Amino acid sequence: MGRKGGIAAGAIVFALLSGCSAQPATEDAKVVEYHFDYPVYDNAEQIIGTADVIVRGTAVASRAEWLYPETSTETDPLLNPQAGLSAGEIAQWREDAAVAVTVSTLEVTEVLKGEVAVGERVEVSQVGGTLDGVTYTEQHTTVLPSDGSEFVLLLADHGAGKPFDLLNPEQALYGANGSAPLEAVAEDAPLDNETTGDIRAEVAAQK
Repeated sequence: MGRKGGIAAGAIVFALLSGCSAQPATEDAKVVEYHFDYPVYDNAEQIIGTADVIVRGTAVASRAEWLYPETSTETDPLLNPQAGLSAGEIAQWREDAAVAVTVSTLEVTEVLKGEVAVGERVEVSQVGGTLDGVTYTEQHTTVLPSDGSEFVLLLADHGAGKPFDLLNPEQALYGANGSAPLEAVAEDAPLDNETTGDIRAEVAAQK
């Protein structure tokens, strides 16, 4: 499989990404940078209310793979831009629109919201990874390290058999250290210096 590039805005069924582009970061194209637009959350109440699942956990494994856009059966070109294309053209479109992602296996140590159990292992997909000798990066994304570090993640659920993903790569990922306040991976994140107890209280208040 060759290097992916020229991804069209909105082409990926990756519910939290509203647009993207890809471009070589070096002349030999061994590194490619993705640029995505993400939803932004103004406060803790908003991001906690939007999350399907909020968990604390540790990444224990990861793999890189291609995320391909789903195809539509709609025949109306207004609803399906690929309507009327041949099977070969659709296959080529999916190939060109694929995005490199890293899927981490997260061992859940605390559940703050959602239908997940402590001790369960769930998968979390993030943009970026190394495939076919090319490293794909995204400027806002910190891929979960498998080094024993704990994180609190606010996740979107895309259905059975599909990995979760973060509501926002910066605003929905926080380092966790015992009972200490959470540490955001970026400035001005809505839950920076909050505690898991604060999150539980907000989840309860929204029921």
